[in-house]
Formats: sequence, structure tokens, C-alpha cells
Amino acid sequence: RTEAFRKAVLVMLLLSPVWILVTWYQARHAQQKQREQIRTILRLHVDSLDYTLRKLTDELKQLHEFLRQHDTDPPDSFADSFNDVASGMRADSSWVQAYQIIENGVITHCYPIQGNKSVLGINLFVHPVPQVSEDLRQVMLSGSMHLTGPRVLLQGGSGMIFRGAGTTADHPDRTVAIVVRLDPFLSEAGIRNEDTSLMIALRNEADAPFFGDRKVFDADPEIAVVQTLHQ
Repeated sequence: RTEAFRKAVLVMLLLSPVWILVTWYQARHAQQKQREQIRTILRLHVDSLDYTLRKLTDELKQLHEFLRQHDTDPPDSFADSFNDVASGMRADSSWVQAYQIIENGVITHCYPIQGNKSVLGINLFVHPVPQVSEDLRQVMLSGSMHLTGPRVLLQGGSGMIFRGAGTTADHPDRTVAIVVRLDPFLSEAGIRNEDTSLMIALRNEADAPFFGDRKVFDADPEIAVVQTLHQ
């Protein structure tokens, strides 16, 4: 019996390292599979954000083309045409706060008026946040598109401002802008953090997160880059 017991113990000791290795492999495999699932979910969110961002950049180009085509219109006719174009763009983008035309720093046209009347006539060159005026000047000098924010909007709430060129022969100091409300914009991409099993945080480069908990970036997270924002 003693000999049999010794053999049983020996077999157990010999098998223990194998059991530990198998258990470690299974745990490692499960962890890798979970990370792959997370990557897939993040990729879907990023693709959705990229699609929406590309749509906004296309709309900025459309607004610029509108300004070229209506450069010599009478003021009232121009305003009506702008409202028609902006209304069509906003039809399936309820998260857009406003479409704007800015001339030499001053917001001259805004659609819709409801919820945005307070910003009409504001000179962005004296905006209380210096970054806003700096970004506007950059667009005027370079003619390239630029993203400001996320930050608190003058209309209230948090949002982002997409700016683009709007220069024409008769109005060389014009730019265009699309203001979006942050939470509805992210919800459009399915980013809500309602599912506590997967925490998502968003940030600009190495800045503090503007959405989600900063602890997410301290926990060996999966990182996905929204390429449209880096173009």
C-alpha cells in the first residue's frame, strides 16, 4: 500500500506541472480571445466614427462650393438658399448643433436659428477661449479643415467645431463651420458606455480623456485610432 501511495504521489507530482501549463494556456487563450473580441467592437465604433467624420468633411466642401456658386446673390436670396442647403444636410444629422458661415471672424449666418440665435454676430477673434480664434486663423491662412474641441459651446453643452475654407472672389475672408453636440455625435457611433462590461474612453493624443474615465488608459487598454482626425 505504501508503495502504491508513493507511486500515486509521484504521478500526481509529475502531472502537476502539466496541469499548471494547460491551465495557464487555457487562461491565456481565453484572454487573447477576449481581446480579439474587444478589438472587433472597437473597430466597429472607429469605422462608424470615420464614416460620420468623412460625411462632415464632405459637407464642409459642399458649403464652400455653395458659397462660390452664390457669391453675388442678394443678401436675402443668399440667406434663403443657405437655409435650404443647411436644412437638407441636417435632415439626417440631428446631432449637428449648427451650420455656420463666418466672415472675417464674425458669425454672419447660422442654421438653424433655434438654439443658435445667441451666437449670431459674435466675433470669434475675441472668443473667451484663445484656441477658438487660433484655430479660425489657421483655417483662414491655410484653407485646410480643422477640428476645435471638444469644449464647452457658446450655445451650452459640450461639442466639437469642424472648420473649413469658404473663400470666394468677393468674400476672401469667409470660412464655414459645422458645430456638433458631443454626446449625440458619439451615440451615433454606438459609444455610450451603458454596458459596464466594456469601458470606452476617448482622448486627443496624450491629453486627458474628453469622454469616459481616464483610468481606462491606465489599465493596459486596447487602443484604436480614428484616422480621419489625423489627416
